Amino acid sequence: MGSSVRAAPRVPLVVLPATTEVLEPISGAATVAVALDRLSRLAAEPDRRIGLDAALPIAVRECRRLLVAQTCAGPVDNGERMPADFHVHEYFGVRRGKVSARDAAVHATAIVYRALVDLGFATVDGNDIAAEATGMRLALTSAGAKGKHENGPLVDYRPDGDGLERWIVTHHLYFLFNVRAADHIRLAIGALGERRWQAAAESLRVAAEYVRALTAAMAHSAALSRDYYRDVVRPTMSPPAAPTELTGRMQPEHRAYRRGLGALLDVLDQPYDELHARSPALATAREELLDADLLDIERHVCVADALVRADRSLVQQERGSENAVATLRQMRHQRAARYRPLVRYGDPLLSYAD
Repeated sequence: MGSSVRAAPRVPLVVLPATTEVLEPISGAATVAVALDRLSRLAAEPDRRIGLDAALPIAVRECRRLLVAQTCAGPVDNGERMPADFHVHEYFGVRRGKVSARDAAVHATAIVYRALVDLGFATVDGNDIAAEATGMRLALTSAGAKGKHENGPLVDYRPDGDGLERWIVTHHLYFLFNVRAADHIRLAIGALGERRWQAAAESLRVAAEYVRALTAAMAHSAALSRDYYRDVVRPTMSPPAAPTELTGRMQPEHRAYRRGLGALLDVLDQPYDELHARSPALATAREELLDADLLDIERHVCVADALVRADRSLVQQERGSENAVATLRQMRHQRAARYRPLVRYGDPLLSYAD
């Protein structure tokens, strides 16, 4: 499409910590948490007006109020001086570096706020809104630092329902949820090393909530027509608009989550019944996480089919015979085979998935 390719929209940069750690709750987030809980409960009501016309504006207002309150003290690193570590970070406006816990808190709040605002424009399933709101609440009540900060430009966000802007803003939320899922898996592995089974189980349950939320954020980002994705979004992720073809496999935040899940299964690989005999809570929490992870890849198949159908992914254009959907299905089968002995209701038809 040459020079007619639309550039990615200019939304504020977001900064994610270079090293992940679970931080203290954000000061003042309790009111936002209540509003997000209400949104999560009401989002899936048959009458969408109950959730979207009543609960969503309150959640947006309270989240913005928190973000404004964070602007009453010193400045926040907005990431403009940080280089992009990866092409995909340059594209999505993400920077990763050593930032204070206070800065991380402001960016987490801003990410949640922008995605909340966009929900007023996007056609998203109520159950996905509920899962997304739950992840947002967790991110604000276990992902920040006490104190107040200043960064006025982060607060002033006025979207108009633009699909490409949605693609960017909701990916910020997706990245945040991946980071938090990896955080809690890491905590669980640490607790396992100390034989604290209940603590490990609780961390895995929280990780599962984040996985459901990242799946919902993926669906939110894909609240686009196939034609819009093909004609507007997809061209921005390949030359000449981007330096190389961009793909989900390049996302370091998702890779960190997947590495964490692999490390967990290296140290907690007992079959479900065996683990349940030792710790029922741990067995069911691991199962909950693995079920959520398998559902994530299954939903990814559906999203890919809706947006690209029989097309290959951007990195498959010149090689291979499989398309994007077939590749994702193969990934699904591989995960199902790996998880089968670890869950109660594994896929019994896996003889073909070797």
